[in-house]
Amino acid sequence: MTVRNRKNQIVQNLPFTLRIGQSIVSNGGFETGDFSGWNLNATSTQVGNLSGLVHSGHYGAGLGQPSTLGYLSQTLPTTAGQTYRLSLWIDNPKNPHGAAPNEFLVQWGATAIYDGVDLPFGTWTNLQFIVTAASSGSLLQFGFQDDPYYLGLDDISVMPIAAPKIQAVTRTPVSFGLAFASSTGAFYQLQYKTNLAQPDWIDMGSHILAATNSLKFTDTNIVNYPQKFYRLILVR
Repeated sequence: MTVRNRKNQIVQNLPFTLRIGQSIVSNGGFETGDFSGWNLNATSTQVGNLSGLVHSGHYGAGLGQPSTLGYLSQTLPTTAGQTYRLSLWIDNPKNPHGAAPNEFLVQWGATAIYDGVDLPFGTWTNLQFIVTAASSGSLLQFGFQDDPYYLGLDDISVMPIAAPKIQAVTRTPVSFGLAFASSTGAFYQLQYKTNLAQPDWIDMGSHILAATNSLKFTDTNIVNYPQKFYRLILVR
């Protein structure tokens, strides 16, 4: 990036990183045209613009390691105890050489959170995971193998998710209303207990996708209960 000092008019070229949507992944879309920001331990793997290897933008990663797993990794600047949403797009584009054998592995720290083996031909698929940082530096690592061709990988992001917080409470003789601050795109589950000494929370309905940064619930089944306790948990 070229910048100019307004006082002395000196022009300098300085490094510049643009992070959209507060993702903490460096070069998550491979738009540098290479693996800048990543540690690569593989052969037959490239950043390019081949059909089926680009989900958005101009470039994507083609993961073509044969016979054994190759690895692509990055240590992310995280906050211990913070929850994040990891999102990525994976593709096994149709080609004349066959769909398998292949494998795609996702690791957060030392834990494998996804391991797909012999993925069939298909279109781009979005994988999302809820992960929690154990320290100030979290290892994100992908293992991959594709003997016939390439697996496509693109648009990797890791974004912090705020814990749900109560915004408002309303009460009528026959209902109880709750409003929570939420993270758009995350899934939540409302649960209740009638006694805090109970060992388990009870689900109210199914998972709910937050379309905005606020979720509202109304419980109309309160007449027969002297008390109820509620909580909202992040599912994914």
